[in-house]
Formats: sequence, C-alpha cells, structure tokens
Amino acid sequence: MKNVYLIIITLTIAFPIQAASLRGKINQGNVLYNNGEFDKAESKYSQALSERPESDLINFNLGAALYKMEDFSRAIEHFQKAIISESEDLQKKSFYNLANSEYMHGAAHEDSNLTAAVDLLKRSLSHYKKIIESDDESQDAQYNYDLVEEELKRLQEKIQQQENKQCDSNKDQQKESQPKQNPQQEQGSQPKQSPKEQKQQDKSDSQQQQTDENRNQQLSESNKEDGAQNDSGSGKNDAQAMSAQQAQMLLEDYRQQAEPRGLYTKELNKGKAIKVLKDW
Repeated sequence: MKNVYLIIITLTIAFPIQAASLRGKINQGNVLYNNGEFDKAESKYSQALSERPESDLINFNLGAALYKMEDFSRAIEHFQKAIISESEDLQKKSFYNLANSEYMHGAAHEDSNLTAAVDLLKRSLSHYKKIIESDDESQDAQYNYDLVEEELKRLQEKIQQQENKQCDSNKDQQKESQPKQNPQQEQGSQPKQSPKEQKQQDKSDSQQQQTDENRNQQLSESNKEDGAQNDSGSGKNDAQAMSAQQAQMLLEDYRQQAEPRGLYTKELNKGKAIKVLKDW
C-alpha cells in the first residue's frame, strides 16, 4: 500500500493567545509524527481537535496518526470528516488516505469477518476511483486500486468456497440424520425381537396354527358328508335307471300285444327319441 499523506498545518486565528496554544499542539504533534512516535502525536492532535472539532486539517492529521497506529476504524472516522474540506487538494488526499484505511481495515478482518472485509474493500475501491477520475496522473491511486481489486476477487472466491463447503456439510448431516438399517433389515428380514415380543409372537403363531387345523378338520368332515350324499344320489339314479329300463320292457310287451307293428316301427324310423318321465 503506497503513501499516507500528512499535512503540516498553519493557522491564522483571530485570538493570538488561543492561536498560539492551538498551533503549539499541532506543531508538537507534527514533530512526534515525523519521529515515528504516532501514539504521542495522536494525543497532541486530539487535544487540538478538542478546541476545533470541525477542523478538516486537524481531523486529517489525526487520521494519519491513527493509521500509523493501525487503528484503522478510528482513522476512517476522521478521514471521512476531512473529505468535506473546501480545499480540493485536501479533499483528494483525504479520499486517498480513507481508501487506504478501508483496505487495511478490511484485510485485518479477513479471518474474523470475511463479509465485512469484502464490504470494506468495495468501499476502498470506490474512493480510489474518485481520485483516479479527478486526476489521471494519480499513479499511486491506480496502483492501489489494482491491488485492492485483486484482493477483493480473492476474498469473494474464498466466500464462494466456504459456501460450497457449508452446502456439502449440510448434505452430509442430512444423510447422517436419516435412520440407518442393518444388513438384515435391508434384505427384508424382520428386526430382532425382544424375549417378551418373541414369546407373544410364538403364542400368536400357535393360535394361528390351531385355527388352521380346526379349519382343515371342518373342511375334511364337510367333504365326507358331500361324498356320502353323492353316493346316495348315485343309488337313486341307478334306481331310477332300473325303473326306466323295466318300464321300457313293459312298454314293449304292451305294444307287442296291443299296438299295430307298422305304427310302432314307423315312429322309430322318424328318429324321435322316446321321452321317459322322471316319475315313470
């Protein structure tokens, strides 16, 4: 990350005593900043800011000291107040330092809050873009823009990988939560019964077997009765058949004695069957 600007502030204030006090604090802060004593410089800038909280210049330098202390969240806060400056040069430098702070703050959150890190990098790009659009020769801004853009792509890919991994993990959990079957159950066999359940099952099977035996015995007896009835019916039919035969013989004897032979022969030649009544 290239460059963090610091502005050496000179003030002309109507009240000489107050101006000297304020100017002294700012100058002390500048010396400490340049010596690398950023925490002490931050203290002096904060004292000066308490006297002029609306000062874009003091907010800018305080933001620069906080950036060096790696307190990027507070640095962002003060650079945001500095970008409203009426000075075009100060405004441009404020956008630049603001973009730097947002990038560094996002990078620090990569492991703890990846979504917030991506959001900060997007904001950083937007502020670099403002500088590039207003100053085509801002090579540092373009360099930082390209760097942050690559980092943003990397973090977005990282988020996608995490989401895919989470999706796969949810699928595995769903599979594990489904009831498992042992090999015997998968082959269609009954689950193992407890001794009590086995005893009840044996009793039920015994009762069912007894019921089947009783049913078979009833069927056997019924078949015997049907057989006896069939034998009796056969005897009746034989009796009827014998009676019919005897009747035929009697009829022939009668016809030989009482009917003319020609008429009897003629009736037979026609092929008509002789009907025999059941109660003959």
